[in-house]
Amino acid sequence: MDKKVYWAIIFITIAINVVMLQWTVEAYHGQEYSHVYRYTIIAVISALIAFITFLFWRKKEYSK
Repeated sequence: MDKKVYWAIIFITIAINVVMLQWTVEAYHGQEYSHVYRYTIIAVISALIAFITFLFWRKKEYSK
């Protein structure tokens, strides 16, 4: 993959993570606790995807 694709994936997953954080806080204050767990799991998965993508990008960037 191209380096720009890695950055696009990182940007999108971090944006998803921010939205999930907002929805988690709103669900918590609205006492919809089943939604809190769902949104938290989605946020953790998106953070893991961003981190793994960063590792692949770093490997490609510094492999020269």
